[in-house]
Amino acid sequence: MSTVSKTTTTRKVTKTTTTTTTESCESPQITIEKRGDFFNDSFFEDRRQDYQVAVKEVLSKYGSQTSNTDELTNYRDLRTRDLKEENQAVRSTQDDNFHKIVIDVQDFIVGGEVNVKTVDEQRVVIEGHVQKQEGGTTSSKSFMKTFIFSDAEMEEIYSVMSSDGILTVTIPKKQQLQQIVNVERKITTTTQQTQNTSATSSLTGDRNLSITQKGNFFDDSFFEDARQPFQEAVKDVLQKSNEATSQTDVITTYRNLRQRELKDETQAATVSDDQKQHKIIVDVQDFINGGEVIVKTVGEREVVIEGSIKKQEGNKTSSKSFRKSYTLPEDIVCEEVTSVVSADGVLTITAPKKPRALMPGEVNVPLAIQQTDANKLALTANTTNTALQSVNQTSTNQSQLTSQETQQNVTSVQKKVTTVTQQSQVSSDNTSCISSDKSLCITKKGDFFNDSFFEDARKPFQEAVRDVLQKSNITTTQSDEITSYRDLRQRDLKEETQAATVSDETHQQKIIVDVQDFINGGEVIVKTVGEREVLIEGSIKKQEGNTTSSKSFRKRYVLPEDIISESVTSVVSSDGVLTITAPKKPKALLPGEVNIPMAIQQADINKQAVTANTTDTALQSVTQTSTNENQIAAQETQQNVTTVQKKVTTVTQQAQVTSDNTSTVSSDKSLCITKKGDFFNDSFFEDARKPFQEAVRDVLQKSNITTTQTDELTSYRNLRQQDLKEETQAATISDDQQCHKIIVDVQDFIDGGEVVVKTVGEREVLIEGSIKKQVGNTTSSKSFCKRYVLPEDIIVESVDSVVSSDGVLTIIAPRKPKALMPGAVNVPLAIQQSDINKQINISDTTDRALQSVTQTSTNENQVASQETQQNINTMQKKVTTVTQQTQITADNMSNVSSDRSLCITKKGDFFNDSFFEDARKPFQEAVRDVLQKSNVTTTQTDELTSYRNLRQQDLKEETQAATVSDDQQHHKIIVDVQDFIDGGEVVVKTVGEREVVIEGSIKKQEGNTSSSKSFRKRYVLPEDIISESVDSVVSSDGVLTIIAPKKPRASMPGEVNIPLAIQQSDVNKQAIAANTTDTALQTVMSTNENQNVAQETQQNVTTVQKKVMTVTQQTQVTADNTSTVSSDRSLCITKKGDFFNDSFFEDARKPFQEAVRDVLQKSKITTTQTDELTSYRNLRQQDLKEETQAATVSDDQQCHKIIVDVQDFINGGEVVVKTVGEREVVIEGSIKKQEGNTTSSKSFRKRYVLPEDIVSESVNSVVSSDGVLTIIAPKKPKALMPGEISVPLAIQQTDANKQVITTNTTDTAVQSVQRTSTDEKQIASQDIQQNVTSVQKKVSTVTQQKHVTSDNTSCVSSDKSLCITKKGDFFIDSFFEDARKPFQEAVRDVLQKSNITTSQTDELTSYRDLRQRELKEETQAATVSDDNRQHKIIVDVQDFLNGGEVIVKTVGEREIVIEGSIKIQEGNKTSSKSFLKRYILPEDIISESVDSVVSSDGVLTIIAPKKPTALMPGEAQVSVAVQQTNLNKQLDTALNKTDVALHSINQTSTNQTSSASQETQQHVTIQKKVSTVTQQSHVTSDSTSDTSSDRSLCITKKGDFFHDSFFEDARKPFQEAVRDVLQKSNVSSSQTDEITTYRNLRQTDLKEETQAIAISDGQEQHKIIVDVMDFINGGEVTVKTVGEREVVIEGSIKKQEGNKTSSKSFRKRYILPEDIQPDSVTSVVSSDGVLTINAPKKRDVSQQKEHFIPITYQQADVTKQVHLTASGNTVTQSSNQSSISQKEVSVQEKQQNISIEKSVTAVAQQSSNVASERTLIITRKGEFFSDTYFEDARKPFQSAVQDVLLKAKEDTSKTNIIATYRNLRERNLREETQAAAVRDDQQQHKIIVDVKDFITGGTVSVKIVNSREVLIEGKVTKQEGNTTSSKSFRKRYVLPEDIQEESVTSVVSSDGILTVVATKKL
Repeated sequence: MSTVSKTTTTRKVTKTTTTTTTESCESPQITIEKRGDFFNDSFFEDRRQDYQVAVKEVLSKYGSQTSNTDELTNYRDLRTRDLKEENQAVRSTQDDNFHKIVIDVQDFIVGGEVNVKTVDEQRVVIEGHVQKQEGGTTSSKSFMKTFIFSDAEMEEIYSVMSSDGILTVTIPKKQQLQQIVNVERKITTTTQQTQNTSATSSLTGDRNLSITQKGNFFDDSFFEDARQPFQEAVKDVLQKSNEATSQTDVITTYRNLRQRELKDETQAATVSDDQKQHKIIVDVQDFINGGEVIVKTVGEREVVIEGSIKKQEGNKTSSKSFRKSYTLPEDIVCEEVTSVVSADGVLTITAPKKPRALMPGEVNVPLAIQQTDANKLALTANTTNTALQSVNQTSTNQSQLTSQETQQNVTSVQKKVTTVTQQSQVSSDNTSCISSDKSLCITKKGDFFNDSFFEDARKPFQEAVRDVLQKSNITTTQSDEITSYRDLRQRDLKEETQAATVSDETHQQKIIVDVQDFINGGEVIVKTVGEREVLIEGSIKKQEGNTTSSKSFRKRYVLPEDIISESVTSVVSSDGVLTITAPKKPKALLPGEVNIPMAIQQADINKQAVTANTTDTALQSVTQTSTNENQIAAQETQQNVTTVQKKVTTVTQQAQVTSDNTSTVSSDKSLCITKKGDFFNDSFFEDARKPFQEAVRDVLQKSNITTTQTDELTSYRNLRQQDLKEETQAATISDDQQCHKIIVDVQDFIDGGEVVVKTVGEREVLIEGSIKKQVGNTTSSKSFCKRYVLPEDIIVESVDSVVSSDGVLTIIAPRKPKALMPGAVNVPLAIQQSDINKQINISDTTDRALQSVTQTSTNENQVASQETQQNINTMQKKVTTVTQQTQITADNMSNVSSDRSLCITKKGDFFNDSFFEDARKPFQEAVRDVLQKSNVTTTQTDELTSYRNLRQQDLKEETQAATVSDDQQHHKIIVDVQDFIDGGEVVVKTVGEREVVIEGSIKKQEGNTSSSKSFRKRYVLPEDIISESVDSVVSSDGVLTIIAPKKPRASMPGEVNIPLAIQQSDVNKQAIAANTTDTALQTVMSTNENQNVAQETQQNVTTVQKKVMTVTQQTQVTADNTSTVSSDRSLCITKKGDFFNDSFFEDARKPFQEAVRDVLQKSKITTTQTDELTSYRNLRQQDLKEETQAATVSDDQQCHKIIVDVQDFINGGEVVVKTVGEREVVIEGSIKKQEGNTTSSKSFRKRYVLPEDIVSESVNSVVSSDGVLTIIAPKKPKALMPGEISVPLAIQQTDANKQVITTNTTDTAVQSVQRTSTDEKQIASQDIQQNVTSVQKKVSTVTQQKHVTSDNTSCVSSDKSLCITKKGDFFIDSFFEDARKPFQEAVRDVLQKSNITTSQTDELTSYRDLRQRELKEETQAATVSDDNRQHKIIVDVQDFLNGGEVIVKTVGEREIVIEGSIKIQEGNKTSSKSFLKRYILPEDIISESVDSVVSSDGVLTIIAPKKPTALMPGEAQVSVAVQQTNLNKQLDTALNKTDVALHSINQTSTNQTSSASQETQQHVTIQKKVSTVTQQSHVTSDSTSDTSSDRSLCITKKGDFFHDSFFEDARKPFQEAVRDVLQKSNVSSSQTDEITTYRNLRQTDLKEETQAIAISDGQEQHKIIVDVMDFINGGEVTVKTVGEREVVIEGSIKKQEGNKTSSKSFRKRYILPEDIQPDSVTSVVSSDGVLTINAPKKRDVSQQKEHFIPITYQQADVTKQVHLTASGNTVTQSSNQSSISQKEVSVQEKQQNISIEKSVTAVAQQSSNVASERTLIITRKGEFFSDTYFEDARKPFQSAVQDVLLKAKEDTSKTNIIATYRNLRERNLREETQAAAVRDDQQQHKIIVDVKDFITGGTVSVKIVNSREVLIEGKVTKQEGNTTSSKSFRKRYVLPEDIQEESVTSVVSSDGILTVVATKKL
């Protein structure tokens, strides 16, 4: 075992404190050398650009324009007008050797003085002053500039001034500085020990950071990452200062603000943090010119930034300064903190972070090595090799250990290494674990909304602020939320208005509290109490005049269990927001997980080959080992494979590291630039367009150029013509998974210039361009140079560069394919063949392979099933490999191809021919895009017309609409070629495999001038297209569409695509298939040997099924191929009723209306005055052409519909519908019209292509009476998924004889199964299951055949009239409840079509008025409602009932005809009105049960119940619900049936003692028989108990409806009913609440229409809620049940008003659902008169294994229940297994055991159900709104308070609701004003009650009564003067059934809010 020694190098850190005093320091002065003119003397050549940039920056600050004169002249004029430091041109730059300063001092050299001095070792000071005489006034001007350089050689500095006053200062750099930094970094990154050692030396003092100068903040790429945070900080300053930025950009506005207000509040500062570094960005522009900026680090982690400046304004001198302190994160590398300032004064401090520590168990083996020294590489490689050799030796010496032991050893070694590493850390940590309560140090940070430390806390804090404002009823429309909140805190400083919240994340929990009002002059303390509690306290004393007031707060928070208590920290922002951060413990790895990253990346084919060979050898070794040792389990083999793979991976990594080291020597190479088409037209650049457009947009934004008049690209080109520099050059990078792209605009350099692209080394790309331009006599040169670093995973040798014809350069660097995950083997198994012979060959090969597997598994019976599965997988892979080799060979033979021209097929009009349907939307978008780019508006004419006009004016490629559409099936290219097809030429060619070229040309003669136009477009097709199937089609109006179909999706690895779906339409085919399957299954049964396990049998069955299905498929393919010959045929057009009335057209109405609407929109016709259909008909009369003909296509899962308007051609004309071939439909129409002496003919022709899955022979066409043609093409049923077999097992019979026959058949089948299983006792349980399934399928098939036969004989039927039953009022009688909503929608629809508004009166009144005026079918409300249970037709027939006639008939099986007629006498005139409506019922209705009912107010409802839904295959519907009302019957029936079942089971189990455990499945059949007998008796008893009498329900009284929890579920439906009454009565409730408004309405108008009624239906019960308040005081309310399911509610009252007596009454009838328990219906009325009728529902016993039989009787007001744990009358599976294993126990003994269990259960329940009470202890906690314990209860309580205030009509706008509520309670202490609420969730049930008025001087008690009832009582005696009054309350609550009784607790807050918490069972 080798030892690795580590050398630790410690760098000494010397603490140095430097104090600088400017007055006492003698600064050496630098001699200034004089030279010639700045722009002529070559000495200044390299300084000119810097000076020009500085001049430009000055001009840009002052908004000076340079259009008339040059920049220098404007600058001199500015300096003459205003000589100050802000407009002095100065710039500092640097290169590798020098710092350079250039500064304009022209105004100070004549009559003044300029000096250059060095101050200490880092600062250079340039000063100048001058006195100027202006008239009789003498003024002095001066400047002082300080520059700081940390790496300067001050003794080598020199300065030179030009004759025109430009001063340059050059400061050489220290040559050794970079080497020292490199050494420091190497020492820092050598080992973690060195870093820890240096970190422990906390004796480091403060140190000043050198500030390096860079370029302009928004130009220099160094500041790229800092720009966005800085801009956000600037924006934030402007928002806080209420500065608008509409006229100028934000930076200009910010600078203007700083000039006016130079203070901390307006200083932009922010913090940016990412994984690599922490940045502080501060604006110091106002302090660098003439001032001083210092950056210091204090201790290890604090940074202090200070700035000061003195400003002279007239005779006044003012000084400004700032100081900012920032705390750096713990993981930064403190010695590498740097500070850089931009030329325009933005300071950036960068603190790099330490690399992330590894998670427990991880081993960091980095493979990427970046070093600059070959010796270090060799050393690292040797060290790695030594370590790996050690591992190899260890694994070689211990080769005999199993893989599992090896894994344990590896894990142990890892843990030991980790333990050693962590010991020092743990030691220090352990010493600090013992703690009691401790105060946390509060660290100060920056502004909460600027400092990035608080970034994650901002959103929760803002929500807390918003919540405070909402509670205080403060709106924030005039000012922002924070300002409003601060104003509120100044007025009302209490805990209710203090923003506080908790944020919980995956890694940490945060507590955020506002403490701003306590930090200035007050005190804030944060303490941890114990392990998990945090206490925050604050106090302050305020002096207001002579009064001193004190304010304080105290908050407690409980932290989660998984936090790291010793790491809790607290930080407060500069504006007073406290954040407490509690980090959480890292999530532990799951058992068995090992975190070992093994990703391998290779870039060389040779390396891949070596790795593949190595892997093959390793795997062969594994295979030999597993072959020789057959007895080793599969799991051990898998572990061995994993071990080998890891070794191979390690070897591969070593090879990779070695090869990587030797391949780093590379030279630069130039890339060839390929030319392509136009950037925005050539599809090659498709993916690059969006990034380039964003880059263009970014350039325009930076240049402050708006693009309102012209498009962005034009504006950008204009900008480039004016200002050709790198800042205005659009360049960007696009990156995705496949490639990395660099996009650069080089248009200005390709014509007459030069563009070069070079790759430098492995990953750098260099782009250079240059051009010389001749302007008059002047020659200027422009150039650019851009460098880009490519990602690590690119393929360097494949980098390519392409330039578009309009000069956009795109560099494409493809990426390496993603490496496979460790252990994965990429073996694609998808097989694609297009030939039947190939399918047969593959099928034969697969059969032979499977036969071999079967033989192998037969010979080796003892081998486990898992090994057999591995052999099958191996064979499949071999077969797939052979297939793939053949496919690859075929592919390689077909790669040689040449260009070919495509034939262009012509079709109909683009917008009418359905062939182009999918292409229309993309083409319209392309047209729209052209119009937008050309700034063409389309308000007067439609888009297509505008586009055609544009093309006539400007026929060029920019205005040519072209687009690409791509979906899963094909790739489409759509191009407009209309201008080239008439008299021109259009050619489409395919170039190679995937490129399409479209060319067009035309010559146009205009007068004597001949012009030629042409275009050329190139498109690259996707890789997955079928190139030989590319097709091109052009429409009659010139839109070219190129269609490239795609290859079908390949199967996933391991999939074999063998469809097993069989579709047959003949009974004989079903019989043949059944026989074939039977034969196959018999073969399987006979072939199986007794010793084989069930899994082998399943494989054989699957093989046989596949063979059967293959034969069936071949037959189906043959039949399909012989039926393709077809001819055109004309379809017969059937006539139906009116399109909008006949239900046949119901599904077609909406698509047709949309088509009509589309026609009107295209014709620019508005439909405000008349409806759409009328406007459409008027349009057709004026303009009868195809563009105005409504036509559309509708498609769903069942059918495909074509809907066309042919009204103008059916009367006197001709309409023909033909099918052409299999899938094309042609519709033609023609008519001749006589207008005066003129005869005109109109015609149309439309072609539609039907989908592939339609049944062509079933296409039919129907036309409505008003001329809408509908063509219906039904679709084929959806094929089953591979592996599915459609065998429906649902059996439905309506005859008792059929039931008996089925039972007998099943008995016979089951007996057969029993005999088989008895004879073959050794066969596994899965064989028995297969036999049972086979028998079930046979029985189902026979039953289905009988069912089909009976159906066929019952098709002959005649029409019959339905009897119409009369019921009560439609909107009152509950019978019509489900029909009301659809009818109201139908009424609303009629009113909308008639353009009738309903603002003054309700909809129904408006509808009735309309019917009186216009009694026609268009105004008749009719609709259809459909659900799972029934189909309803609802028609208004009120106008035909009185004096008329309404008839309802059924025609055939599924058609309903409704007719009505009436004669109306109006004076001497008699008119007749009638209607006829036809409806087609769904297929699944029970025709003989169709019923019709009419309401007393004339709404006809036809109800067609549906057949019950068929069961899924394999399901058997066995209902075991037993309901009895007699205790003796329950006990006798349950015990007798259970005894019979047990007796039968015991006999069976005694006879078959040796059968396997899953033979118990047979007993399920016996259970079903017992259930069937029980059901028959249940049916008999039900039928004999239908005769029942009415009974009155006792009405129980409860508390207030809105307070008593009993009514909790009924409140929401009742409130909705109240709201509905108010809406119908047009009563608004804006001033008062809804309940009060409703009560006022009832007092003025006591009738049924204003009575609130609601019905609530849930899974457990059905509720009827009725308002009876007006009838309970002095009146009478009765509730009766009529029969089993009807409830009648009646109420009456007599009222005395003066001498008049009036009586009011109501009567309501309701039909209860079928699944209710009629004996359990109860009625309860609240104290405020809301009646609730509860009808519990029966339990769904079909989904429960245990069924509870309730046996209810009354004794001492206690309801007792006995639960029999049995599945109805059957026995659970556990009892079956018990009876089998204990075969010696007699039946009598088992019955006794069950009886004993029942007795014990009954006794236990009796003893526990006696009414008992227990008093809960009430625990006290903190304040309700501060203590986190009550967090979940606050919102419900606040809602309850608000509800109380609303009912009491209290105004809550001025003060907060809690204060208003307390005032109300002081005035009026009664239960109606007591806030109480209930909160229920998945974990617990909470009751929240306000008891504040009873805890001081009174008593409050909480009791549990009878397990589930909570009783809360309170009492208090109050002394008011000489009067003593007592107040009390009593509240009862019923807890849910699923609560844990023993866990109910009660807690009261310090301010008197009681919370009762009941935890629920899991």
